Amino acid sequence: MARTSRKRRLTMLAASAALAAGGALLPTTAFAVPPVPPPDEAVTMTVHTHVSSSLQDGLGQRADALAQKG
Repeated sequence: MARTSRKRRLTMLAASAALAAGGALLPTTAFAVPPVPPPDEAVTMTVHTHVSSSLQDGLGQRADALAQKG
């Protein structure tokens, strides 16, 4: 029967304890997600369109014609 020395047993015990401690600490630190701050202000979008005067006149005339028919 082979016997292990006290020094070797203590070395194995220390290595096992270090691995167990690292395994216990890993889930709490490595997988933690830092909180994301909310945005400071809302994003808005405004669309500006430019309609030429001749097109506006044409649309106005068509609207008048439709109103007279109805």
